[in-house]
Amino acid sequence: MKKISISLFVLLAGLGLSVSAQTLPDAGKGQVQQTAPHVQSQEATAAAKKFTAELNQLLTLDGNQQRQIFMTIVNIEEQYAEVKASTLSAEEKTAKMAALTAKRDSALERILTAAQFATYTSNKSATKSATNKE
Repeated sequence: MKKISISLFVLLAGLGLSVSAQTLPDAGKGQVQQTAPHVQSQEATAAAKKFTAELNQLLTLDGNQQRQIFMTIVNIEEQYAEVKASTLSAEEKTAKMAALTAKRDSALERILTAAQFATYTSNKSATKSATNKE
């Protein structure tokens, strides 16, 4: 019995090492990976924490909403970073960024209540107007 458990442990440990030793695939399709994935994830996580905290302050989110928004924003921020690091033309980057922003807002609309989303939208518009006036 002891030999079986030791053999199983060695087998599982070997599988873990072989998985961690695999290399990442090329970015391809006009994209260049300029930073390590964990650095991008840390930046995405920091941006998501900030966004979620600001949204919570504005809308008083419940715990489930905070979790869903945080995960959504991490995902979107990682995609933003990929687009920024790509070798796409400026027009293509702008289009992809706009699509990601629309995807973010669509996700927020599903997560937030109608009243919360209306407040978010009006606040976003007011912020944009104030920025454009400067």
